[in-house]
Amino acid sequence: MAIRKNINLPAQSGIVVAGPGSRLGRLDLSRITKPDIEKLIEDFLKDRSPYTAEGYRQDLNVFCKFLGMDGTADLARQLFALTQGEANHVMRRFKTYMQEKKKSSATINRRLSAVRSFIRFGRLMGLVQWTTDIRNSKVQSYRDTHGPSLDDVRELIRTAELHGGTKAIRDGAIVRLFATRGLRGVELRELDVEHLDFTHNRIFIRGKGKSDREPVTISPNTKIALERWLAVRGAYPGPLFINFSKYDAVQGKRISRGGLWRIVSNLGKQIGLDVWPHGLRHTAITEGLELTDGNVRAVQKFSRHESIETVTLYDDARDDVAGDITTAIDQKLERGVGNGLWCTAHLKADVAADVIYTQQVMRYIREADTLKGTSTTAVKLDKETK
Repeated sequence: MAIRKNINLPAQSGIVVAGPGSRLGRLDLSRITKPDIEKLIEDFLKDRSPYTAEGYRQDLNVFCKFLGMDGTADLARQLFALTQGEANHVMRRFKTYMQEKKKSSATINRRLSAVRSFIRFGRLMGLVQWTTDIRNSKVQSYRDTHGPSLDDVRELIRTAELHGGTKAIRDGAIVRLFATRGLRGVELRELDVEHLDFTHNRIFIRGKGKSDREPVTISPNTKIALERWLAVRGAYPGPLFINFSKYDAVQGKRISRGGLWRIVSNLGKQIGLDVWPHGLRHTAITEGLELTDGNVRAVQKFSRHESIETVTLYDDARDDVAGDITTAIDQKLERGVGNGLWCTAHLKADVAADVIYTQQVMRYIREADTLKGTSTTAVKLDKETK
């Protein structure tokens, strides 16, 4: 079995494919044909939101690549034929592999979750009787919410338009829509022509975790950019943003996640910036907080975040409240407080002045003691200054 070969699992001889109700923990897979297995993946994904379904599909593909499979067609057949211990071994190796690749804890946990969810679905369908026990990685609470500045965004749009042609108009509209409306990548890519409502200056998007579309207002200049794009694209139904790939299989099809990433990233490279689609969403949210003077409630409606705490992270990063506090403490320490504390620089200056004064006094006393024939006082004062 290929999965055993690729991950060096201990070989087993005389494996018994158990029938329903067996205590061995595996059911009879011989009755399931390959088309049924392929359909199992689609059944697993179909009741999920497009955002989740796309993420799970990509994560399962990564898992299959780790196992040495070309795709997900044979994943269920081989994965569900393992024992629980073998499956835990596979998952532990997968987790270690991602850690060695320096993947973030969030990425590792998302991929592990995708595989665990697929296994639970297989259990629900009666194809397997176990679950995996591998735990997630510990997640760091820090989240980078910085994006390019508005000046950088202007340069991105200018760079796109400098090339001219249909592709340049498309790319400029994409950047502007990201930066002014703060869309997520999947929200932008799922837009169809029918989701445009230029009469009321709005578009209909399917937000994260939502099953229905909701209207969101677009700015006048973003509307103009979309109208320009629609004029060269054509107003026929279908995906709003299409692919200009040289390959016929994807030419004119909906732009992919990777394609969208390359558009924004390549524009950024041309002006010396490391930019990605979600970074433009960061820009929109941060600028929204600037314009509303930190009104997190208002910006939450704009960004469509489920939790206001997430918007607060943007606000904290924007204001750098912790940095302001440490600077204020340092300034207060610099000018002194009621109990007479001074900063290091002032202390050094005061000590130096005291030493000079003390030396002058010692010379005066020595001269006086010399006249009296004794240096007792000078010796005492000298000891006190050491």
